[in-house]
Amino acid sequence: MKGRGWVPSEGTYTNRITACVKQGNMVEALRLKDETVSNGHQMNLVVATSLMKGYHVQGSLSSALDLFDKLSEYGLTPNKVTYAVIIEGCCKNGNVEKALQVYRQMKLAGIKPNVYGEHSVIKGFLTWFCKKGQIDKAQNIWDKMVDNGVLPSITLYNNMILGSCRNGNMDRALELFSELPKKHLKANVITYSILIDGYFRKGDSDKAENMFNQMSSSGIFPTDYTFNIVISGMSKVGKTSEAKDLLKQIVASGLFLPTCMSYNSLINGFLKEDDVNSALTVYREMCDNGICPDVVTYTTLIDGLCKSNNIDLALKILTEMRNREIKLDVITYAVLIDGFCKRRDMKSASQLFDEILQVGLSPNLFVYNSMLSGFRNVNNMEAALVLRDRMISEGVSCDLETYTTLIDGLLKDGKIVLESDLFTEMLGKGITPDDITYTVLVTVFAIEVRLRMHTRS
Repeated sequence: MKGRGWVPSEGTYTNRITACVKQGNMVEALRLKDETVSNGHQMNLVVATSLMKGYHVQGSLSSALDLFDKLSEYGLTPNKVTYAVIIEGCCKNGNVEKALQVYRQMKLAGIKPNVYGEHSVIKGFLTWFCKKGQIDKAQNIWDKMVDNGVLPSITLYNNMILGSCRNGNMDRALELFSELPKKHLKANVITYSILIDGYFRKGDSDKAENMFNQMSSSGIFPTDYTFNIVISGMSKVGKTSEAKDLLKQIVASGLFLPTCMSYNSLINGFLKEDDVNSALTVYREMCDNGICPDVVTYTTLIDGLCKSNNIDLALKILTEMRNREIKLDVITYAVLIDGFCKRRDMKSASQLFDEILQVGLSPNLFVYNSMLSGFRNVNNMEAALVLRDRMISEGVSCDLETYTTLIDGLLKDGKIVLESDLFTEMLGKGITPDDITYTVLVTVFAIEVRLRMHTRS
């Protein structure tokens, strides 16, 4: 039709562009946008907002922000939907500072956000503030939203409940939960799953199980995510055997297909209860049922076996891990190195340390502290100091454990000057000695005094 002199209307182009964006076809959407302009139409706000949405959904927040900043060049002024899209994009892509800036810009423009826009702000800020332990700030935003007459959705309530649970404030979480009927909102499986997880994190398995039963009596069917929360939670509070029985029951009823995560929770639970045999039984059942163990499975087993002084068995598990071609991560190396260091087998520990570097991983603070403790225990402070220098050159900062280990080793080795320098350095970095550090200092000095008195006598 275009070839016969007919040019599609602006409305036609708008509908086609928005359809392409919804389908995730940004290439065609942008081609149509260019065609729209070349045919004499101005880009309208609906098209611009739709393209911004498409950009941030595909992870290109910078492109969305560039278009947002250029709206004035097109003679366009953002409305509440445009602001909501940009705020949502910033939050979902982790740029909460920019989201806050755009939110303030919107308020200055005198635009009152709709529930969609407010939802984007709350969700993003809540996540950000919770990570920083600033749930009070999230609550302030929530209060302002309510004061402005914006009705919260169940998704917003779920996010606030999640923030309260993660902050350990189950009373506030339950208070929010009890508000739902008054707001004509119904708790969903996500709401209950969050609360169940919150109670388990607080170690209150009874309330967690009561919440699970309340969910079931409300006619809400648990999802796989919910079942995994219950299995993991029970395993963390010393009820691993009950968790295993529950898993068997729900699998037999066809309600749930266990995942690697399900088995990992049981393995971790049994190991924390010092029941190595049950942990290994679960591992074998897992493999027999066709569930492939992952790096978390093997790291959990190796760590538990090392801590229970079963390092030979841990090495057999390591061999199985390598045979399955599952790559070790730095945590796996860390638990093995720590196991060898505690056995004073610094040759094996050093070989694994070198392997970390060979495979392109970077030793973390836990690895360095384990190695330093190992060298201290075999009275090789020269190697410990060399490793400490390497640690600093790699940009890994010493913590209190690092200094305490080195100070202990140097004092026992009679290197008082070096110990004093390290102690001064530690204080200069604002690291305050704890009871263990002072105990080390007092114990070693007391031994020295006794030795001097014995020598004089």
